[in-house]
Amino acid sequence: MRRLATPFLVGIGLLLFLLHTFYELSKAGTVPVIIPEIVDLYDYFLPYLTFAKETVLSGSLPLWNPFQGIGTPFFAAIQAGLLYPLNWVILLLEVPQAMLVVQASAISIAMIGMALYLRYLGVRWPGVVLAMALFGRSASAHVCHLSIGSTYCWLPIVFLLSHRLIDRPSLRRCALLALSLSLCFFAGNTQYFYYIVLVVSIYMLFLVFYYRHRGWQGSVMHILGLIALTYLLTAGLISAQLFPTLELSLASIRNAAGQLAAGDPFVHEFSIVSMVLDYLNRTEGMYYFGSSLLFIPFAFGSRQRRPAVLALLASLGYAFMFILSKQMPDLGIFDRLPFSQSFRWTVRMMLVSNFMLAALAGIGLSDLWENIPFQLWNRSARRVSWFWLVIVSAAAILLYEVYSLGFTRADHSLFYPVILSISLVVVLVLVLSAHKLSPRAKTLTLCALALLSAGDAMMHKELAVTFPGMTKTKNTAALNRQVNWIRDNAGLERVLFIPRGLGFYHPNVGAMYRFYSINSYETFTLARWHNYVRFMMGPREFDVLTRVSTFYGVIASPITEIFLREARLAGLASLRYFITSDKNEVQLAERYGYAWRKVDKGSGSTERYTVYENRFALPRAYLVNKYVITEDEEESLEAIKGNISRLSSSVILENGRPSFPSVETSSTAGRVEVREFGINEVILEIKAETPAIVVLTDSYYPGWKAFVDGMRKPIWRANSLFRAVEVPPGEHILVFRYQPASLYWGFLVSTIVLALTLAGLLIGNHLIKAGSRV
Repeated sequence: MRRLATPFLVGIGLLLFLLHTFYELSKAGTVPVIIPEIVDLYDYFLPYLTFAKETVLSGSLPLWNPFQGIGTPFFAAIQAGLLYPLNWVILLLEVPQAMLVVQASAISIAMIGMALYLRYLGVRWPGVVLAMALFGRSASAHVCHLSIGSTYCWLPIVFLLSHRLIDRPSLRRCALLALSLSLCFFAGNTQYFYYIVLVVSIYMLFLVFYYRHRGWQGSVMHILGLIALTYLLTAGLISAQLFPTLELSLASIRNAAGQLAAGDPFVHEFSIVSMVLDYLNRTEGMYYFGSSLLFIPFAFGSRQRRPAVLALLASLGYAFMFILSKQMPDLGIFDRLPFSQSFRWTVRMMLVSNFMLAALAGIGLSDLWENIPFQLWNRSARRVSWFWLVIVSAAAILLYEVYSLGFTRADHSLFYPVILSISLVVVLVLVLSAHKLSPRAKTLTLCALALLSAGDAMMHKELAVTFPGMTKTKNTAALNRQVNWIRDNAGLERVLFIPRGLGFYHPNVGAMYRFYSINSYETFTLARWHNYVRFMMGPREFDVLTRVSTFYGVIASPITEIFLREARLAGLASLRYFITSDKNEVQLAERYGYAWRKVDKGSGSTERYTVYENRFALPRAYLVNKYVITEDEEESLEAIKGNISRLSSSVILENGRPSFPSVETSSTAGRVEVREFGINEVILEIKAETPAIVVLTDSYYPGWKAFVDGMRKPIWRANSLFRAVEVPPGEHILVFRYQPASLYWGFLVSTIVLALTLAGLLIGNHLIKAGSRV
């Protein structure tokens, strides 16, 4: 029972940590306050997961999302995390509460994983508690972004399993590491997954060559082969998500084969000094470690854990060099890896470094127990122990830096000077007179020191944010009236709707309430849609607008004015209605009254709204018998510009090959009626007077197949963005189905790899048992 007492107390501490976190969140209030740190919770994850839940419960798979932008892949947009098991709780709970469960589970996984990792290294419980608190605090600060928190939390478990693989190489441990990496990937944030793979690779390689240098008897090639096999298994297991996501990436502005400029969300150049000052709180960063940093130098005093400490330090150093390489060409060697140029905001690697710092602090605190009292004077050699002199001096300098910051804080709080003064006294007592303390007294003293340092980090900055699971929507009456108007009147037509003052559902309100909104906020904005908006706006004006922030599909000022001004180009995407409660936007719509006709003016006690109809909007599906053939996107956009007034009865076909010549004289092609517009299937009833082309204003994208009366027909790109199919004269049923080959092959590969892995493990266990009998 005594052996279980400490883990039980640590479990109680974990529960108290979660309760404290939720208490801080509750203090933020019940009114949604959208700030940059949490904007994705409300604008992205809440609508996306709501759409996913309703689609699954209705009996369909959420592969495609027709309700935002011009239609976009949904499953392939990995941040929704549809294959992440913990996200499946949305099927059991209301989505905001389910998100809260996922966030709590991420914090728990992070803290429990840290405890398991450090206990495997033999770290004593005071050090474990400190590291759990530090890393748990970091995790709780980043679950504001659901996929980041769910990806980041697996860091300790990945490091634990990688260390176990190096210690005792086996297929079983290789498979377990691959499984943990797969869960990390399925959680949804590819950038953090990529960074985790980088630092854990450095960690494993360092351990391999460290042990080799120390006379390790194992085969280096054998363990390197198992590491390679781990990544191959991971690639196979994640193929079900990887293949569709790569396909979407190649069709989007986040092209994995391309390059994005390194962004900097903190708007200043980075250096090693600025990073350290962030940890010490001299700058407004999110990476405060404070007094716990003083324990890191002591981590180098343990021979037992020295390989892990040096490997963690190597991973930490690589993380720093990776960040700096974006600004210092001389360090480019740290950045010459596949896909390293595919992500913006590379300073996010700092978040990954938090794990290494927390682990080193915990190890250092544990090593205090084992190395006190310090032998600063080596009596036998009659000289100073330079190692311990440097360690103690470094700790003293760090402590002074943190201590001095307590007096310079803007809030003039006495908490920091007091707690750091106590820490200083405790360290001095341990260093000077610890030989008089019993092991139990030293353990209790270190526990007190761990709690003080953890309190320093915990109390440094409150989580003054609001989570959907703990808030209520503002101004729901106004939102409901506008949404009800759209549902009653818009039908299949696209709407530009920007809800204001609601706190929720902007701009993916279409996915939230299942109407066809041209507004969107997407991880992977389709490159063709991005380029079309740039074409509408003008390259120079658009490039100036997106110099600071990338266009992710959000249509807000000043892009709203472009859609009102270029009504014909917007109408080509079937944008028929504009609904707004903003006075400035009403004035804009009135300015372009030749294109926008006022059709309704809602009233109410809380908020008025006005609805305008685009006179140039094309229907969602229509027939034409005139066409212009182009070869590429640039030529298509030029053809649209030159034929915009005639595109209600003609179409620009990119690489199309109709079997009939384009009709020169004016004639009626026929009519189209939409029988069903589903998530993954669209059914049209067609009556064509002549050979004609059916245009559907939904995204042209790989995976869509067309069937005319059950016969497969080719789909051509229409007007640069949409889908077109040729039909003969007469009455026909045209069916579009979304059946992506990337999804099929991805699931097939994942299933085969999973089956082979399980079979290999079973056969291996059988052979081991058979050998033990002999």
